[in-house]
Amino acid sequence: QTLSFSGNLGTAYAGKTVTAEILVPKTDASVNDVPQSTQGVSENVFLDIVKVTVEANGSVNSAYPIIVSESGTYRIIAKVDDKVFADETKFFSSKVDNDNFIKSIDLYDIDNAGLLAILEKEHRDQKIRYDETYYNMLSDESKLLLCTNLLAKKPFGNIDNFKMHFADETLRMVLLKDKVPSSIKEILAGIYPNESVADITRLLKLDELQLLSVYNDYNGFTDDEKLALCTELANELSLVDNKNIRSAEEYADAFKITVLNNLIKKTLMHKDISAVLNSHTDILTGLNFSGYNGLGLNQSTVNESIKNTPQRSIAKFIQYVNQLITNATPVYASSNNSASFGGGSVSIKAEVPVPPVKLEENKKSYFSDIDSVDWAKDAIETLYERDIISGKGDLIFAPNDFVTREEFIKMIVVAEGIEPINDVSPFEDVSVDSWYSPYVAAAAQNNITKGIGNDLFGSGRNITRQDMFVMCAQLIEDTVLPEKEGIEKFSDSEDVADYAKDIIDKLVKLGIVNGNENGTLNPESTATRAEATVILYNILSFIGGL
Repeated sequence: QTLSFSGNLGTAYAGKTVTAEILVPKTDASVNDVPQSTQGVSENVFLDIVKVTVEANGSVNSAYPIIVSESGTYRIIAKVDDKVFADETKFFSSKVDNDNFIKSIDLYDIDNAGLLAILEKEHRDQKIRYDETYYNMLSDESKLLLCTNLLAKKPFGNIDNFKMHFADETLRMVLLKDKVPSSIKEILAGIYPNESVADITRLLKLDELQLLSVYNDYNGFTDDEKLALCTELANELSLVDNKNIRSAEEYADAFKITVLNNLIKKTLMHKDISAVLNSHTDILTGLNFSGYNGLGLNQSTVNESIKNTPQRSIAKFIQYVNQLITNATPVYASSNNSASFGGGSVSIKAEVPVPPVKLEENKKSYFSDIDSVDWAKDAIETLYERDIISGKGDLIFAPNDFVTREEFIKMIVVAEGIEPINDVSPFEDVSVDSWYSPYVAAAAQNNITKGIGNDLFGSGRNITRQDMFVMCAQLIEDTVLPEKEGIEKFSDSEDVADYAKDIIDKLVKLGIVNGNENGTLNPESTATRAEATVILYNILSFIGGL
């Protein structure tokens, strides 16, 4: 056991050595026997010297191993240069006090209020020195419940047995009744009640844990979410009933999987699970991310299984997801049943189609602002469910907002299931560190876009309807066109640029482009998010991707 002492001398003394004189009274010594300095040390006082270096902020912190185990008052006199400071601290570890404390609980018929009175007296006197970290967090109501639980474990027999049950029960009360511990160290103190906080930190390598993504996730939870998570963690580790936890590594793994399961449970859409996994690569070492992110439209099916089947360890989670990936067939919205992956390709089995998403008439919409574009509603909800498009916030889709060229390129690449390429773009106005560079590079490699000329892509420009049609047409193989009216049926067909006329004519005859209600194409007008979603929906429906 140690006698701790601390003080602050100011930053002017940083790095200097403090000589601390420890004056320890013997069992028969009184406070009056403790001298004010080492001058005139009596025979009843044991003297030792400890040297401590002042920290950068001017503080002094050290601990001295107690040689005697009896109660007493200890005087510490510290000196550095011309500065002297003294302190007195009490240390109680009397066997007599310990025995009397246990007898007052074991031998008498007391109720929870009686035990609470004993604990409160000890809290004031500080003779027994059991860990009150959690006890001090409890409300009066919870303290009474704590005492009820402790009385059920009588007799304790000795102080060590009491301390063990006290630590366990106070931790349980904090987790289940009052509030969540403010740090992982507090949870660890319940797992390792006989370890010091320093030992616990060393065992877990807490600094390393704090660098993990899940630690930041935990700190971002609300108090209620933390309480639910900690309760789940406590139950998983059986902190109170069974000491199943055997190592700091087991605790760390349990913490990781508990946070991960809670993040997945909180997701609203399957696409959100993809974001959770891809933002936690630091704890999911060994997970086949390239295979997972290459599943195309079938990733939603895998994500649904992940959400419905929580795992109990990181290793089992990785094993389970990898097996799902192995069993899944990548499915992309492409008529030739293949998709480009960098310089290679992945063969797709056409006999395993993605089941269509059926939107029930009474199903609540994912967005609150799409009733004004009823003609686009089904397309928006279907592509959102398939993780092809996203909203602009909670329940917000912004259907009438314009779409930039880079935004639409991303939509096509995601819809086609093409893997973004981290390579230099062929266009001078696409910075390699821009968010859209991988999508533009992938689209260029797959002949979806050739830019606007002069080695420019047109970054930052809103996309016109005719350019949107031209890009989408690259997803369709050559096919026999039906004998239907084409582009000429629209009153503004002459406004279509020469490079786009044949392509749009093809899309019109295939029923992919239908124009506006007033019989126009508006080829040069800027495309909205609703219009972009509908054309993608029509393309994917035509090539069998939905």
